[in-house]
This record gives sequence, structure tokens and C-alpha cells, in this order.
Amino acid sequence: MKLKKRIRVYVKSFACLIITSLLVALSACSSTPSAPETTPGPDGYTLIAEPSKEQIIGSAERYASYGTNNAETLAKDATLIVVGKFLGNTESYAETNMIYTKGLFEVEDVLKGSYEEKYIEAVYNGGAVPLNQYMEGLTEDQIKNYGYDQIPENERARQYIEKRVADTGAEPEKDTTYILLLIQTAKGYAIQIDKFGMIPMQDGKAYDYATNSYKTFSFME
Repeated sequence: MKLKKRIRVYVKSFACLIITSLLVALSACSSTPSAPETTPGPDGYTLIAEPSKEQIIGSAERYASYGTNNAETLAKDATLIVVGKFLGNTESYAETNMIYTKGLFEVEDVLKGSYEEKYIEAVYNGGAVPLNQYMEGLTEDQIKNYGYDQIPENERARQYIEKRVADTGAEPEKDTTYILLLIQTAKGYAIQIDKFGMIPMQDGKAYDYATNSYKTFSFME
């Protein structure tokens, strides 16, 4: 009798363990990923956070080739050249089958052109936007073909589409100082040809993508 009673206890304990595990699993599956938080930036700017990998439901890369990666050549075409420390991103938006991001930089010096503000936003290719925002630029047929219509509306603001430029994409690092080779566009100042227009600084010198070394360019003098 003691053995049977002991077996019943073991069976009940095992059953409780299974039920608890199932409840935890169901809870995890049913939870909806939260939207990434924003943080206040300087002078009223708001910095956006990158979505988690779990929130990205679509990702694509495009490849781009350029005639030159020579900073001296690019500087001649630049409307404005500033030295600025990257503080974070303020906005990402979809346009013409691409996603663009605005980066916020604290201006340390102006090497070409005129700019008197303490901070500057510069647009570069690549980023991630909420699905509901991305869908605004799609036709109904495209939405159906991609299967986005199957995603509940209340979840679309928390799911993201990501697009990047492979190999040559600009990926600024926080608190790193860059020379920005900028052109004026309808969306504001934009960084020329991806990372080649965003030149890292080190010990007063700038990185030369053509020689993979740091040097002083003529437009820095």
C-alpha cells in the first residue's frame, strides 16, 4: 500500500510539473514583444532604440558600388563638411523601397560651408521601421503577397522591417567622432555614399578608406 501511495504522489507531482511548464510556454508564446523605448536627447531631441531581433520579421540587404571612395573627391561635391560626435538616431522612415535613418551628431567643427547650430541631423541609408509604417508605402497586392495582411493590426506597430546596405553601409557608433561629408536634400542634410561619407576620427586624423590608414586630408587643414 505504501508503494502505491508513493507512486500516486510521484504521478501527481509529475503532472503538476508538466502543467506548470505548459503554462509558462503558453505565456511566453502569447506575449507580444514591446516596442523599443525612446530616450530624451539634448535640446529636445528624442533618440530611438534599435528593435530586438525577435521584433524584426523581414530583413533585406542591397549592394551598392561606387566610382570612388576617395574622401578628397567626395569633399569637393559636399555642400557641408562637419566634424561631429554621434549621439544616436532620431528617426527611421521608409521611402522608395528603402529605409533611411537620421543620426544626431554634436558638431565639434565646420570644415566647409556654414553651420552654426550645436547639433545636426544627418540622413543615411538603412534602418528599421514598424510594419504599420512600412505598409503605408505598399499597394494592397504587395501587402497580400508579403503576407502582412495576416498579421493582426494591433501587432503591426511592434513588428519591424529592416533594410541595410551590405558591405558599404553607414553604421555609426555612439560617442564616436566622424567627419561628415554632407549634401543638401529635401529631407535635410544627407551623408554621401554611405560609409565613405562618414569618416571616423582618431587622434586628430581621419580614416582613409582608400588606404585603410589614418591621415590628414587637405580639407581638414
